[in-house]
Amino acid sequence: MSTNFLVKYAPPDSLLDRCWRYSTAYLALQAQNGLITNQIAMSILSTIYNYTQRSAVYNQTTGKVILCVGGKYGQIHKLRLPMVVDLAVIKTKVSRTHVNVGGHISLTARIVNRSPRLSKATKVKFYLTKKRKLNDQAILIGSSKLQSLAYKEKKTLRLSVDLSEQITAGRYFLIGYVDEKRRNHDPIPENNMAAIKIQLQ
Repeated sequence: MSTNFLVKYAPPDSLLDRCWRYSTAYLALQAQNGLITNQIAMSILSTIYNYTQRSAVYNQTTGKVILCVGGKYGQIHKLRLPMVVDLAVIKTKVSRTHVNVGGHISLTARIVNRSPRLSKATKVKFYLTKKRKLNDQAILIGSSKLQSLAYKEKKTLRLSVDLSEQITAGRYFLIGYVDEKRRNHDPIPENNMAAIKIQLQ
């Protein structure tokens, strides 16, 4: 809880006589053990209205927003923000770093969901590239479906592939890439991939 006065270094319950808005909201939350619905939250805001320009309740799990403008609590606006998921590839591994053209290799990608929101099912794709990033010359060599992940949940995907004999011998980066089509609105695409060097001979 905070309203427009300094609360630094003070226990919350010692501030109840400092501001009527603070004490009203504090006691309302205390009566609910801090567990409230969106509607109760807006009701609390209405009881401490003091010419407030906007009152808004943000549900950080669903992305739903309820908004009141200018104290008109009978006219509630409902919005929804897209909730993001931060999927990250922790590590990409390969069974052998020296492989014959047209040979068989086993691929592994370790993925984690770093955001509080449950991710949507998506795909992990494996590419061969000459540089440590995806580009138009990247060669897709396999993909695997990734199920939904909860907060901090990790998943290891394994895939066996036969490399095409059409791939030219040389040094490559093997890249494991998750959520390429951005089904999860991932705001940090930089950690959606991890690379390892391999040699085709």
